[in-house]
Amino acid sequence: MVFFALAALLPSVRLVVVSVLAAIGAAGVEFSQAVHIEWFDEIRSHALGQLVFGSTFTWWDIVAYWAGIALALAGAASVHRLRPNLAGTDEPPGTFR
Repeated sequence: MVFFALAALLPSVRLVVVSVLAAIGAAGVEFSQAVHIEWFDEIRSHALGQLVFGSTFTWWDIVAYWAGIALALAGAASVHRLRPNLAGTDEPPGTFR
């Protein structure tokens, strides 16, 4: 989800860079769960804060996030390769950026 949001917000950025940014962000959120600061714990005590930031650090979550980002990158790259060149640029259709 973060991968696709970043790709939509940064359409001119290469998909590999978008995936790295998403992976760093996901790891950052997960590592923030290992830090217990009073005001941040207060944010996480609410439903929206719990949903966005989680509460318990685990390495398996990072593995799952990165696997999802890799799948999203593979899917986006496949779509990018298959779509016709509608932008009218000199870049041949299917060129992976």
